[in-house]
Amino acid sequence: MLCGTVSAQKNFTVSGNVRDNGDGEDLIGISVCSITQEYAAYIQNVREELQWSIPIFSGPPANVQTNISGGAVGFFTAYSKQSWKVVFE
Repeated sequence: MLCGTVSAQKNFTVSGNVRDNGDGEDLIGISVCSITQEYAAYIQNVREELQWSIPIFSGPPANVQTNISGGAVGFFTAYSKQSWKVVFE
């Protein structure tokens, strides 16, 4: 499985996977999602908070900014997605 990537400058995510169909063919799937710059920044901030850090040299953890009110944590968004699948023999 390929990991998804996020680019706050380009506003898209790309993810993909490769599977063996069991009959000597490989199925490759690719998905591209068009996201807002705010959502890309949110994903990047979540990843930074979840990464391992050395406590001596890192600052205190902080809550990731959200666009949901009322004390909830998360990010409400909608985006378009295009997917392609290709079979290689």
